Amino acid sequence: MNLRPSDFSKTAQDWLFSGNFALLKGDRAEAERCYRNSIQLNPNGYRAVNELGNLLYERQNLTEARASYVRAIELCPDYC
Repeated sequence: MNLRPSDFSKTAQDWLFSGNFALLKGDRAEAERCYRNSIQLNPNGYRAVNELGNLLYERQNLTEARASYVRAIELCPDYC
């Protein structure tokens, strides 16, 4: 995980919300960091996995994006 001292009390859900907020601000690098931290804390968090896939797809990192999408579908088949 890429943590800062102020990050230690965050939950996976906090990281997901922080990633969404960073994305709204246009800070895709911070959003990716947040989504990856969320997934590290909760590997079964399909929303963070899916959002990471969206970011990776935007960057044309199609292999990793596909892996994220497949994982999100495995975690929650009814989500997509």
